[in-house]
Amino acid sequence: MFTLQLRIALQPTQANHRFYDDWIIRNKVNWVRLYKYVTADRIDILKKGCIRFSSPKALNDPFELCPHIAQVSGGGSIDGAQVQKYNNVLREHFLSPRRENSGLEFPASLLRSAIESPDIAERDFMLERFLATVVQHKFQDGLNQTIGILCLSERPDSLLMWSHYADAHQGFVIEFDSDTPFFDQRITISDELRHLRKVVYEKKRPSLGLMNLTSTALFLTKSEEWSYELEWRMLMPLDQACEIRSSTQGMVHLFEFPKNSIKRLIFGCRMTEQKKQEIKEILFSESAYTHVTVTQSVLDEEHYSLNLLEIPLSGL
Repeated sequence: MFTLQLRIALQPTQANHRFYDDWIIRNKVNWVRLYKYVTADRIDILKKGCIRFSSPKALNDPFELCPHIAQVSGGGSIDGAQVQKYNNVLREHFLSPRRENSGLEFPASLLRSAIESPDIAERDFMLERFLATVVQHKFQDGLNQTIGILCLSERPDSLLMWSHYADAHQGFVIEFDSDTPFFDQRITISDELRHLRKVVYEKKRPSLGLMNLTSTALFLTKSEEWSYELEWRMLMPLDQACEIRSSTQGMVHLFEFPKNSIKRLIFGCRMTEQKKQEIKEILFSESAYTHVTVTQSVLDEEHYSLNLLEIPLSGL
């Protein structure tokens, strides 16, 4: 009844390509260098040329891809036939001992109260709340299973991000050039996935009707408490991953990217000499990395900041 329908265009058409090419010419994007903070053991990104797109539930913000759905129906009274359908849903999905509905006890009580209410206005109000609550759960579950997110930042010198995402400065940062086809794989101009987009930060969580839900509210809005990350993100269908691994924290979906999109590596100020040597060997062994520069982050002597000093590969 509450099947999630994600409008993801999977097959490009010749007409779509012509329209998209024309749009690119008219709306030239200002490409930027973006940064990925990783732990030291993620040197496999450099070896294999594959990077993880994470399910929303694997990220550290529980509000990821989870706007508040305030309304589902278009308004108006709900007739007797619809009430009977809800009654069937209640018996089938919520009251059956065979069902496990963790987190859905609240909508079940709403539906029960609504069905039993003799007041039409009260019944409609509670049924609307039931619909919104269930759709919220189903919608988020569907996105967790189908959408992967690559999170990048505009800045390579955030003390907090080095601490949170690069193993307390023991990891490294990868600088990507977004001016590569990998970062813009849109099939049509209306494609919400497959390309880089800038995150917006708000005080209030988006709260919209299902029919008014925008891609910005759904995919790109985060709390302003995360604004220091200056995030850009790219979303991909998880079923298009080139490799899927199991881990203790769930499935890991890897996507292949062009190695020549890496422009610079930045070593954390606490990175071990052994890890630096391992990365040096990878850079020397791969012809795709001949252009890559290497920078060492060091503590500023006066301010609480990092200085990024370029070093020759021979000096590693």
